[in-house]
Amino acid sequence: MIQKLLLITVLFTLPETKIPKCHKLPNGRYLVHSSRKYIKDYEIAFRDTFFIKYGPIGDPFKINITWLGACMFRMDDPNLKYNSSDTGSLKIIHDSFGDPCNIELGVESGDTTYFRQTFTGNLHISVDEGYFLRLRK
Repeated sequence: MIQKLLLITVLFTLPETKIPKCHKLPNGRYLVHSSRKYIKDYEIAFRDTFFIKYGPIGDPFKINITWLGACMFRMDDPNLKYNSSDTGSLKIIHDSFGDPCNIELGVESGDTTYFRQTFTGNLHISVDEGYFLRLRK
């Protein structure tokens, strides 16, 4: 009886958690900033099912995306996909972590939308964080 009473007391005294609202990124042009110091900021042109990445070197390239919900999308770049003929350590990595990587959208503040990039297999492992800054051109 005391255990049940203690559990009920704890449940009612827990602070209210706020789940951040997020939305799909609106179509447009964005500056992408990564927390990884060796990745320079770059621009993307974002559309519903793909984005085009513009970088300082080389031609722009298109990456298809699949929305997994209002707050998450997966990049469907064939260069990032698991090859079913892989064996050994590559197969172990894929079995543990899944296809790289999902982008989880977070808090929005004006023209800035924060993100986290994760592997989402057996564990959610964050590999990057940053933000999308909508460019008004």
